Amino acid sequence: MSLPASAQFETMPEIIGPDHSQLIAVSLVEVDQRGRLHIPVRIADRVSWLKAKSAPTTALAVSDESGRVSLLNWENEGLQVLKRCEELNGMIAINEAPIDDLVALITRYRLLSIPKDLRPTLGNEILLNLGLPIGATSRLYVVGGPDRIILLTHSLLVDLWKTTTSVFAGLP
Repeated sequence: MSLPASAQFETMPEIIGPDHSQLIAVSLVEVDQRGRLHIPVRIADRVSWLKAKSAPTTALAVSDESGRVSLLNWENEGLQVLKRCEELNGMIAINEAPIDDLVALITRYRLLSIPKDLRPTLGNEILLNLGLPIGATSRLYVVGGPDRIILLTHSLLVDLWKTTTSVFAGLP
């Protein structure tokens, strides 16, 4: 079931600091049946390598844990991953590294194309790592910060609330 057009890109209420700005923004977005989502402009504007892009760009998608994927600057982070992949390929070729090391590496990291309309298609691997259904509409939280975008499922967000209890000390 799709969200109504008026609620498709729901903005989470923000608590603004005394300087009227925040380093991060959070939005609840819909992932369509093709695995495509829309990164809200207010999220993209908080990410140094993504804001004011008028052309497609590339991100390094990192499956941090089940229910969480970080999108990092490919130019800064992706080349390191490619280099490590080449190193492991060479070591495996001469039996100095187990194949499992390379499997772990290539399944944790993905190249993700972000079109200029900010509507990337996540792909089955990323959807699976997020725990989202393939071929069905779903929702997730998109967090924009200075150097990354974080994709979070609701269940992981609830876990975050439970494990970061010190920030809630003295609050209702």
